[in-house]
Amino acid sequence: MKPGSAFLEELARSDAAASYTVYPYVRLGDGIVGEENAAPPNQVPMWLPTPFFELSHVGAIGDPRILADIARRLRGEKPYAILPRTPLPEPSSQP
Repeated sequence: MKPGSAFLEELARSDAAASYTVYPYVRLGDGIVGEENAAPPNQVPMWLPTPFFELSHVGAIGDPRILADIARRLRGEKPYAILPRTPLPEPSSQP
């Protein structure tokens, strides 16, 4: 998964033909993916601050705020995260 790899280029080519909506989530301070890389090109991820004493990247899968938003979307209910998405904060203001 390095920039410019054949895998990532193929994945990017398939984005345009996708018939589904991507709902990208990220918790601030993600040192593995990085907030700026957590959404497809020209999209802003739905971001949340990472709670104290939690790991940003690995903790996202069990974050009750993210899970609640996904559950509401799957049930056809109004999601908690709404459009337009708030731009990512400047790196200096992140934990």
